[in-house]
Amino acid sequence: MVVRHRISNQKILVHFLIPYVTILLITLGIGTFLYYRTVKVMKEETIKGNIRTLEQSREILEGRLNEIDMIVGQLNDNSTINRYRFVTEPFKGTMTYRTLEAFNELYNYSLLNNFIFDYYIYYHNSDLILTSKTTYKFKTFYDEVYSYQEMDSESWRQILTGRYFQKDYLASRPMTVNNQTQTMVTHIQSLGYPMYSLGTIVVLIDNRKIQS
Repeated sequence: MVVRHRISNQKILVHFLIPYVTILLITLGIGTFLYYRTVKVMKEETIKGNIRTLEQSREILEGRLNEIDMIVGQLNDNSTINRYRFVTEPFKGTMTYRTLEAFNELYNYSLLNNFIFDYYIYYHNSDLILTSKTTYKFKTFYDEVYSYQEMDSESWRQILTGRYFQKDYLASRPMTVNNQTQTMVTHIQSLGYPMYSLGTIVVLIDNRKIQS
């Protein structure tokens, strides 16, 4: 009788246990499927969101760089700025007026494009730097205002005069800016025509603006 009673209890236990386990496994399977499905959907949405953000950043960056190209193009097309590349004695006689005339054509374009930290024009014949604020001799400007770390003034001069530049960029690198270190991307455009440029436009782009 005892054995029969135990067998009967086991049958009852198995009878209720099987549906319970079945429901548990089904529930667990559904939960696992929903979990991985949710993770997959969230991952896809995150990727799509990041791609949209990257595309928006790219569009903003391209827009700012296109603006810089337009500004440089305006400088290059300016007849007063372009003609000044033939001057050899910038502060002698009537050339002083020509120097002042060219200087007055340089606006502060950093007010129009916040990517532009500053810009200047180097005239090879006169060894003169023109900025929107003042004029310098090349070496004085390089030593006291903007200089690339681990590059002396003559090395930079050779780069600017060594070939014709057409909307070229130098990768970001540390510079000494008014005795402080900042990282800049450099845009370079030659004045005039290939093989007869005699001038170079240099635009300094704040790398922090690009990263932000």
